[in-house]
Amino acid sequence: MHEIVKYHNDLNTVPMRKFSEIELNIFMAVVQQMRDKSMDKIQLSFTRLKELANWKRKKDDAEFTKYLHSVAEKLIHLSGTRWSPDGKSFDMFILFTRFTADSNSQTLDVSVNPEFSYILNDFTGGNFDQYELAEFVALSTTYGKTLYRLLKQYRTTGYLNLPIDKFRELLTVPKSYSISDIDKHVFTKSTRMDMANAFKHLKIRKVYGKGRGKPLVGYEFLFDKETANADQKRIEFDKRAMQGFNPNNTSADWDFRKLLE
Repeated sequence: MHEIVKYHNDLNTVPMRKFSEIELNIFMAVVQQMRDKSMDKIQLSFTRLKELANWKRKKDDAEFTKYLHSVAEKLIHLSGTRWSPDGKSFDMFILFTRFTADSNSQTLDVSVNPEFSYILNDFTGGNFDQYELAEFVALSTTYGKTLYRLLKQYRTTGYLNLPIDKFRELLTVPKSYSISDIDKHVFTKSTRMDMANAFKHLKIRKVYGKGRGKPLVGYEFLFDKETANADQKRIEFDKRAMQGFNPNNTSADWDFRKLLE
């Protein structure tokens, strides 16, 4: 399977942390099937959807329909925000308007808000995210899938700077999480392995402020940028993982080249 997911970067403003791994797979399978079709509605067979999302659970079609209902309840409420360049105005959007699943015909019909269908069809100016669906589906954690989407937006520059507030928002990190909680629950070993496999020579740099106690103010992600034709190629997996960071540095590197014990 070499299906390419492609969508406008505005979709990355939509936090999706409350979705499970398989729910995110189904969501991206739908997005992949709607790309470049200039359509506001699409029909997917259960068989094709299961194939794209790598569905391995042994449920009959009636049970699968109930599962799709649970997924649709989350997807139908997805909303994002499109800000003006000067930050003085915004436009909130809901992408999906209707889901219809039928276990008799084994089909799922999905309707998109036509006002924002550009997210799936307008890729002018380089304002789009693109990657292989199979690679996304293979990621094992929801945090990993979210980080993957965000980093892929910067695939041609190899650099992303996320202030801590934006990091918490986009990954839906609980407000109660301390920095040590983020290290433990967000950057888990599985997530680190996922990111190491997907992005060559990835480093995550903790950036500290100069105020009292040197508070953490954000994260910088650095990795080998992709060439213009690399979007269509499978990324070679070479098992790299994170080693510890030096808390004495103003910005501490997390180097994924060594396997964490």
